[in-house]
Amino acid sequence: MDRRRQQSRRETKPQTDQAAAGTDRGRGKASAAGEYALFCEGDVPLLFTENETNHERLFPGQKNDSPYVKDGINDCVVQGKQDAVNPGKQGHQGRGALPVEGRPGQSATVRLRLTGPAGTGKSGKTQIPPSCFGPEFENTLSVRLQEADAFYRS
Repeated sequence: MDRRRQQSRRETKPQTDQAAAGTDRGRGKASAAGEYALFCEGDVPLLFTENETNHERLFPGQKNDSPYVKDGINDCVVQGKQDAVNPGKQGHQGRGALPVEGRPGQSATVRLRLTGPAGTGKSGKTQIPPSCFGPEFENTLSVRLQEADAFYRS
């Protein structure tokens, strides 16, 4: 792929990063969609990679374009390879590494909240809601469950 096409491709890819050091909030921006923020309940480490194929794994002898390929999050979480994710907390993909373990018959609850362009202030940056997971979250979740139940009953 020529350099102009690579540059154009990089400029159109969404970017994700950790909104602020030490927070459990990731931020994503796509040129057409605007800026979004993902909030994770609790102390959740955020992991970031590029959305690039792992050529070294799939095609032995070929080099990767980035040290942080798309399967790096899996390699970090499952195999403990901390160097598989970007220590700079940015990339084209970001995920919360939720420390959930379960045994047969058990359940676990994970709370996430995605805010979109409507949650932006005058500066154009996504604002942090005062309470991401309080009563408003529970009420919204309850309404969405009722809507889904009504949809699948029809």
